[in-house]
Amino acid sequence: MKVSLDWLRQYCPADLPRKSLLEKFSMIGLNVEDAAEVGGDLIIELEVTSNRGDCLSHIGVSRELSAATGVPLQLPPLEYKADRQNAADVTSVEVLDGELCPRYAALIIRDVTIAESPDWLKKRIESIGLRPVNNVVDITNFVLMECGQPLHAFDLDKLKEKRIVVRRAKKGEIIVAIDGTKCELNEEMLIIADAFRRWRSQALWEASTPKSPHRQRISCWKAPFSTRSASGAPRARSALKAIRRSVSDAASPGTGWTGHRDAPLR
Repeated sequence: MKVSLDWLRQYCPADLPRKSLLEKFSMIGLNVEDAAEVGGDLIIELEVTSNRGDCLSHIGVSRELSAATGVPLQLPPLEYKADRQNAADVTSVEVLDGELCPRYAALIIRDVTIAESPDWLKKRIESIGLRPVNNVVDITNFVLMECGQPLHAFDLDKLKEKRIVVRRAKKGEIIVAIDGTKCELNEEMLIIADAFRRWRSQALWEASTPKSPHRQRISCWKAPFSTRSASGAPRARSALKAIRRSVSDAASPGTGWTGHRDAPLR
């Protein structure tokens, strides 16, 4: 996994020489596979073992650095305004396979303008090898890399019956990734659909050109085995590239700091 030293220092401002800092990673069980300076930032390639899903994010790695260095962890403030309308009155989430997806929460964000991301956001995701698309796609990738919580953004006006259906794929179903790659699915893969159409596989972003000002922001926790299975399907790896991530069994749904990101349905 790639991490940005500048980004890490936002949460754990440890004032250590780079060599000493890299040694700390090995001490906490995160082997450094590569490190290269890019635009004044140090990009570090870490080997994260399968039992350390809590370290698949910048906050997760910063938490370990904080424990190793004694520098207090500085989490970003959590502030947002919510109106009194309950999201359940506008949309719904139907999970048809609780084994592969134990939790799937929805939040509606209105008056959204699709535009180019600000420079700070583009810089953050570009530093770890992700390609900026637009402000909505980029902020979901930012949150994923910040705290390890996958987010999916949908156009609420385009959802049939205004609802999300989480189900297993049918054999032979095809989904189109954001890079245009067509991937064939099977029954072991989880897909996110509306009442009639497939919108995305759990491991593949679907291409779209959103125009509506209403967005449905989705936060989910999915079975890691199924995520790895879908991401290993033929032609899937090229579509995933650096954005492939899964949540480990060690990270229970809705717990810890990332759990606070799951806003209530209102």
